[in-house]
Amino acid sequence: MALQHWAEAEELLVQAVRLRTAALGSEHSHWPGSKQNLALVYWGQGRCLEAMKLMEKVVELCMKVLGNDHRVT
Repeated sequence: MALQHWAEAEELLVQAVRLRTAALGSEHSHWPGSKQNLALVYWGQGRCLEAMKLMEKVVELCMKVLGNDHRVT
C-alpha cells in the first residue's frame, strides 16, 4: 500500500477510535476492533513497536471485557 494510503487510513482510524470511545466508553466490546485495525496500520507503516504495544492493550481489554473463554481472547 502506498504511504499516502497508510496515512489516510491512520487518520480515519484515529478518528474512529475517538468517536467510539466518546460514544461507547473505553471498555465497550466493539472498541478493541478499532484499536486492532489501527495497530495493523502502524505495522504496515513499519511502526512495529507502536503496533505491538497497542495490540497488547487490545488483548488486555478483550480479556477484561469479553472474558478469558471468549473466542477472540
